Amino acid sequence: MTWRLNPASDLHWRCWDNEWVLFDQGSGQTHLINPISAGTLMQFGAQSLSFQQLLDKVATDMSLTTGPELASAVSQAVEQLVGLGLLESAPA
Repeated sequence: MTWRLNPASDLHWRCWDNEWVLFDQGSGQTHLINPISAGTLMQFGAQSLSFQQLLDKVATDMSLTTGPELASAVSQAVEQLVGLGLLESAPA
């Protein structure tokens, strides 16, 4: 499965003391997200990403080791971000 940024989203970011606040102008909603969710969402631009591509990008960007703990955290982040309407499944 691949995901992409919801094209209706218009994201504005702020970080205070390792807490991320995200305003989605497209929906008018504000979200408080953790650093892994923020790092996950930041990997999406115009491209769609598979889970492995996403995991590799998050690990590199955040200087983390790819392993089961990071994979689980990124998986949970994707679920959260899909639930918030910020990510969506990309057509194959």
